[in-house]
Amino acid sequence: SPERKEGALTLIPNPNPNSNPSPHEGGRSRSRSRERGRREAERDERRRMTPEEKQLAELERDQRTVFVSQLVKKADERKVKSYFENIGKVRNVIMIRDRNTGRHKGFAYVEMDDLEDVPKVLMLHDIAPDFQKFPIIVKASEAEKNFAAKKEAEEAKKNGGVSTAPKERRRLYVGNLHVTVADADLMRLFAPFGEIDSVLVQRNELGVSRGYAFVAFKDEKTAELALGGMNGVEVLGQALKINFMGEGPGSRITSAGKDPNTNETRLEEGGDSGVSLGAGGRAELMAKLGERAGIAPAPAPA
Repeated sequence: SPERKEGALTLIPNPNPNSNPSPHEGGRSRSRSRERGRREAERDERRRMTPEEKQLAELERDQRTVFVSQLVKKADERKVKSYFENIGKVRNVIMIRDRNTGRHKGFAYVEMDDLEDVPKVLMLHDIAPDFQKFPIIVKASEAEKNFAAKKEAEEAKKNGGVSTAPKERRRLYVGNLHVTVADADLMRLFAPFGEIDSVLVQRNELGVSRGYAFVAFKDEKTAELALGGMNGVEVLGQALKINFMGEGPGSRITSAGKDPNTNETRLEEGGDSGVSLGAGGRAELMAKLGERAGIAPAPAPA
């Protein structure tokens, strides 16, 4: 067709008017380009890393990744990503598919962009997402545990079979907290189990509790007692969800440390257990917490 001249510009009609991408398609194309650019930059950065730096980078990525199962057939990467982005930015979703049919096998790996979002993502465990009627299973990566075991084995090999690597099962994740629960409250709740290194309720930029905390004990035995004694205990009407750091909340919990007759926490005889809170002390603490939260205490039985 003839060319049309308009000023100094030569305009050539498009032979296929439908070939121009829509604004939506253009946005997807730009998003894919940015994703490719990010991955290329990450590959370049990995090439410059030492073997130790590569190992740590891999660990950090795995710590940001959760395993999701019980996904229905109609679920896809887009739906899974959209659902998890209600919590925070998702970097990547990988659905495991059958190599012959291309259909996914009902589970996926979701990589969050921010490590701090992982404890919140774990709270989606056993909840039905908006794209299906059945609850999904969400589990944390065991990368930290595997990495620690590998480092311990390497250290043991260097020292003639004696490991000097530090133990990591001293730290607990405490979830499903009422927003009024503060560091000092948790310190008092967990003090009967033994010496505590630190307690930190996670808060947003406005200082409001995010509903979970981290409690670090002096030793593993104390942490195990605290986990067994406090997991599932109701605080202001919300059952605590507790587990070791790096594991999903509430998984593989035992009832160690509880008296089956009274359901009160008992500490091992002769242990370095600190001050016992007891039923009365716990009731007093719960009453104070309830007063702060504006929740009336339950009436005493007649």
